[in-house]
Formats: sequence, C-alpha cells, structure tokens
Amino acid sequence: MSNTLTVRLPDDLASRLDAAVKTSRRPKSSYVIDGLAQALDRAEWEQKILKAANDYQTGRLETYPADEVRTYLCLDD
Repeated sequence: MSNTLTVRLPDDLASRLDAAVKTSRRPKSSYVIDGLAQALDRAEWEQKILKAANDYQTGRLETYPADEVRTYLCLDD
C-alpha cells in the first residue's frame, strides 16, 4: 500500500531535483522516498542516543568500569 503526499519545495531545491531527475532518469518520487528514509533513520538514531544519554544521567542505564570491560573482552596485556 502507498500514500500520497503533496509537498511544496523551495525553487532552488525543485531545480536541483529536476536536474537530478534529468541526469539519472530516476523518478522524483524515488529521490523523495530515499531522502525521507535517510532523514528518518538519522532522526531515530539521534533519538536513541538522546534516550541513552538521559538514561545514563538519571541512573537508569547500567554502566561498567573500563577495566572490567577490558578484562571481560580479554583485552588486557
């Protein structure tokens, strides 16, 4: 299933999109879908980092001393 979305683009962005479409012969929608997917992936990744930082600051994140991690991973010399 797919959904329709109407977006108003600034003139400079629309020109860049038109040029890319002519060069690659890919449809405009493929650029929009790829770009949106990348932007959402990054936003979700950033939110996970912010949540982990908040969990650390509030004491909800279990942490381990570096020397214990090195020993556990057999990285000690």
